[in-house]
Amino acid sequence: MARVGVLLLRENFVCDMMMVQVFEERAYLVGIERKGAAAGKTLFSITESLEELSQLADTAGLAVVGSTYQK
Repeated sequence: MARVGVLLLRENFVCDMMMVQVFEERAYLVGIERKGAAAGKTLFSITESLEELSQLADTAGLAVVGSTYQK
Protein backbone atom coordinates (compact mmCIF):
# COMPACT_ATOMS: atom_id res chain seq x y z
CA MET A 1 0.00 0.00 0.00
CA ALA A 2 1.33 3.41 -0.91
CA ARG A 3 0.86 6.44 1.28
CA VAL A 4 0.97 9.90 -0.25
CA GLY A 5 0.69 13.33 1.32
CA VAL A 6 1.05 17.03 0.68
CA LEU A 7 3.40 19.47 2.37
CA LEU A 8 1.99 22.99 2.00
CA LEU A 9 4.32 25.95 1.62
CA ARG A 10 3.04 29.53 1.74
CA GLU A 11 4.76 32.40 0.04
CA ASN A 12 3.88 36.02 0.69
CA PHE A 13 4.47 38.60 -2.04
CA VAL A 14 4.20 42.31 -1.25
CA CYS A 15 4.06 44.99 -3.94
CA ASP A 16 5.30 48.35 -2.59
CA MET A 17 3.49 50.50 -5.16
CA MET A 18 0.01 49.16 -4.52
CA MET A 19 0.39 47.60 -1.05
CA VAL A 20 -1.16 44.38 -2.33
CA GLN A 21 -0.44 41.03 -0.76
CA VAL A 22 -0.75 37.89 -2.85
CA PHE A 23 -0.48 34.50 -1.20
CA GLU A 24 0.60 31.55 -3.29
CA GLU A 25 0.14 28.13 -1.78
CA ARG A 26 2.73 25.66 -2.96
CA ALA A 27 2.78 21.93 -2.37
CA TYR A 28 5.58 19.37 -2.24
CA LEU A 29 4.20 15.85 -2.67
CA VAL A 30 5.60 12.96 -0.63
CA GLY A 31 4.90 9.26 -1.06
CA ILE A 32 5.97 6.22 0.95
CA GLU A 33 5.69 2.67 -0.33
CA ARG A 34 5.05 0.31 2.55
CA LYS A 35 6.29 -3.26 2.83
CA GLY A 36 4.22 -5.70 0.81
CA ALA A 37 3.21 -3.06 -1.70
CA ALA A 38 6.05 -3.92 -4.05
CA ALA A 39 4.77 -7.47 -4.41
CA GLY A 40 1.87 -6.28 -6.58
CA LYS A 41 -0.71 -6.13 -3.80
CA THR A 42 -1.83 -2.60 -4.70
CA LEU A 43 -4.14 -1.31 -7.40
CA PHE A 44 -1.97 1.70 -8.27
CA SER A 45 1.77 2.29 -8.32
CA ILE A 46 3.27 4.99 -6.13
CA THR A 47 4.00 7.15 -9.17
CA GLU A 48 0.37 6.87 -10.31
CA SER A 49 -0.79 7.85 -6.82
CA LEU A 50 1.52 10.87 -6.78
CA GLU A 51 0.31 11.91 -10.24
CA GLU A 52 -3.31 11.76 -9.08
CA LEU A 53 -2.43 13.73 -5.95
CA SER A 54 -0.70 16.31 -8.14
CA GLN A 55 -3.86 16.72 -10.21
CA LEU A 56 -5.97 17.07 -7.06
CA ALA A 57 -3.60 19.69 -5.65
CA ASP A 58 -3.74 21.61 -8.92
CA THR A 59 -7.54 21.48 -8.86
CA ALA A 60 -7.44 22.88 -5.32
CA GLY A 61 -5.35 25.82 -6.54
CA LEU A 62 -1.97 24.71 -5.23
CA ALA A 63 1.23 25.06 -7.23
CA VAL A 64 3.04 21.71 -7.08
CA VAL A 65 6.76 22.47 -6.75
CA GLY A 66 8.02 18.90 -6.65
CA SER A 67 7.54 15.39 -5.41
CA THR A 68 9.48 12.46 -4.04
CA TYR A 69 8.88 8.96 -2.78
CA GLN A 70 10.63 6.30 -0.76
CA LYS A 71 10.38 2.55 -1.13
